[in-house]
Amino acid sequence: MKKILLSFVAILCATTFAFAEIVTRTGQCGNNATWTVSWDSEDTWNQTLTISGSGAIWDYPHNGDDSPVSGVSYTHIRKVIIGNSITRVGDAFFTRSLSLCDGVDIFTWSSGLKSIGKRAFAGVDIDPITLPNNLETIEDEAFYGCHYTHYVTIPASVTYIAPSAFRNIHLLETITVDESNKVYASKDGVLYNKAMTELILIPFYNKPNSDYRLDIPKGVTTIDDNAFPEYSSARLSHIVLPMTIEHIGGYGLSNSALEKLTCMRPVPPEAQATSFNATPADIPVYIPSGSLAAYQAATGWSKFTNFIETEFPNDCAKPTSFKLVGEASFSSATVSFTPGASGQTGWGLRYKKSSASTYQTYSQRLANSGQTTCTMVLGGLEPETSYDVVAFAVCGASLDDDVDISYNTTPITFTTQAIPPVQTTPTVDNDWVYYGTNTFGMDIEITENPYWGIMIPTNTAVSKYLDKVKVYASNLDKLELAVYTGGNTPDKATKVWSQNVQPTDLNQFNELALLEPVEYVKNKPLWIFLRHSQAFNNPMAASADANAPNARWIGIPAGDKVNWMDVKDYDAQYTYFAWLIDAHFTATAVYQPYAINLQVERVTDNAAVINWVGRGKFELRYGKEGTATEDKKVVPNVTAKKYTFSGLEKGSYYEFEVRAMLNDVWSDWSEVLKVLIEKPEAINSVESGKAQSQKVIREGQLYILHDGKVYNAAGMRVE
Repeated sequence: MKKILLSFVAILCATTFAFAEIVTRTGQCGNNATWTVSWDSEDTWNQTLTISGSGAIWDYPHNGDDSPVSGVSYTHIRKVIIGNSITRVGDAFFTRSLSLCDGVDIFTWSSGLKSIGKRAFAGVDIDPITLPNNLETIEDEAFYGCHYTHYVTIPASVTYIAPSAFRNIHLLETITVDESNKVYASKDGVLYNKAMTELILIPFYNKPNSDYRLDIPKGVTTIDDNAFPEYSSARLSHIVLPMTIEHIGGYGLSNSALEKLTCMRPVPPEAQATSFNATPADIPVYIPSGSLAAYQAATGWSKFTNFIETEFPNDCAKPTSFKLVGEASFSSATVSFTPGASGQTGWGLRYKKSSASTYQTYSQRLANSGQTTCTMVLGGLEPETSYDVVAFAVCGASLDDDVDISYNTTPITFTTQAIPPVQTTPTVDNDWVYYGTNTFGMDIEITENPYWGIMIPTNTAVSKYLDKVKVYASNLDKLELAVYTGGNTPDKATKVWSQNVQPTDLNQFNELALLEPVEYVKNKPLWIFLRHSQAFNNPMAASADANAPNARWIGIPAGDKVNWMDVKDYDAQYTYFAWLIDAHFTATAVYQPYAINLQVERVTDNAAVINWVGRGKFELRYGKEGTATEDKKVVPNVTAKKYTFSGLEKGSYYEFEVRAMLNDVWSDWSEVLKVLIEKPEAINSVESGKAQSQKVIREGQLYILHDGKVYNAAGMRVE
């Protein structure tokens, strides 16, 4: 009995050992990565492939019979695990390892994966393909021919998908892109760019409904090469192209199963000879009425033999209440209209001389931003000429789209005025001095030249002191107000005052006060300019104005030479807007408190001497960089325009500010001056060092950049 029992135990142990045996094979697949295949010895049909280690998996040749995972029956791999420290799947690695596999049931991605190489998974059957967060790039044909994949999910982190990455997946139904992705998007399972202007891939649709229809969204302008796979037993039978479509790439809509095609664009979208390569030529193709001849003659489209002209619903309403605003000038006219009810991207104008037969399209467009009334300026007109003008709606993907050419308003007709005589002296009205009509163009953009100004000639009948200026602000950029005197041209004048000013009222007239009035000397011309502080040092005006066409302006046509020029000297095809400054004078100088141009004069290892320009009694505020305003130290009742701060910490950056008080009125705080508390280096005394340094202008002040450090004009280090 005891002998039999021992035999049974021996048999049981032997049997248990046989069932528990795990077989493994391993090998190298990267500089720091290895592969391991494991399986139960009694179940070779369910094997697990694990990639361990870190970094990138090696690239492998795209063609060849040998597998990177050698010595195993890799056709039976059912589970794949990629370790979280693997950052790249190399070219063709899984293609060469799993292409004969019967199908992977469980696939675990590396959370650290950044890129998937060329043909990395081509022919491998993974379903679904749910790509991991942190993945950034998917290279050419990465999942090409994964025929049994139905669903693909793209995370927010992906920034590049090669055009062929998901091509030729026979049963692919849906591509889903995370809504937070900044480069790609999906709608109805189709892959687009984020702006929804480019269709990248239409999956094969394995739908039971044989009349499945895809409406490509309005706004899409381009269908990429190979966007719709050529051959499929799947049933996507009808594709509808919006009126915004402009280009269809090679093999872009080439599919043998397509049964019907609709294109709502009146002008045939640009296509290639291969754009519809496998699509049957005799399918119905629905196109807008009146466009048959154009489609029959267009490349790609000409293969079809069954065009059907159709009236499509108009979702782009034309403008109404189109009219001229005021009178036309000698070179421009302002028009207004009411937008249509829906569908517009924006609006444009077409015009012609009344004696001509053909309209031309005006180059400028107005974008739709929810306006209830639209105003546009038509420029470049000839004087004393009759014009016909229409407005039209733009209903394409961009303002450049010319799809809806039929949605014009009824024409309006007007005649431009004659060019008025040149006004060579300014007008003086209630102490304001200006040229022209004292009005500014209301549709202005600063495009090129950053200066504009006014010249007060000698012996002009104005009061003694210039105290403020007025300008129309199309943006709220900070400006430098500069005043020059003397000279018969600005380049020969002398600068007598400069300060920063800040317009506060957008698209309105702004009065900008001088901190200290400038005296006008009757026997010298006075030049007044506004300019962006980062611009050139030579003053000039931006252009001239349709509303002040007889004003004179300053320009630099070539080189650095500054000349007075008249508006009428310029080509009539252009419209010029005058950024003319209105100047105000007063008999009594009114002084305001101010503190500007804060600078460091000297720095030691524990002190800094700061000076500034200003008027009044001063208060200073300072502290280490990053100190909250309420925690900074304050120095009151300073009468000089210089102060020594002592007891500072060496090697730290300090911030200094100053403000002024005059007649119980406080000025604003000056701009912050940041200074490194450290004895300056030798650059302040070595001229050769200065010569090798770069000069930079910041907020109108000169600084020296030397060995990555910043010094003021005196050579004191400030950053």
